[in-house]
Amino acid sequence: MVTFLTACGGSKSGKSSPPDTTASDIIPPVITLNGDSKITLFLNEIYTDLGANALDEKDGATEVVIEYSINTHIVGSYIVTSVPLIKLVTVVVQPEQLR
Repeated sequence: MVTFLTACGGSKSGKSSPPDTTASDIIPPVITLNGDSKITLFLNEIYTDLGANALDEKDGATEVVIEYSINTHIVGSYIVTSVPLIKLVTVVVQPEQLR
């Protein structure tokens, strides 16, 4: 499984702008997960990630892009990571699925 979580600063209009040469932006945005950091799903249950929010000191609210691959048809633990954020998604079998 490959997971990427990034926050992209930029203009609030959504259009790219030339770099600001008068001040450097060396402080990364603060990224906060939406929802719990540990999730348990039952086998074959649908999983939809709730995403994340990012706030940049210079650019304000910035876009967060999350890519993940969790196979809910296979029992196991899936780690969704991006330093410093970690989300653990565990797929388990319901008792009635064992019959």
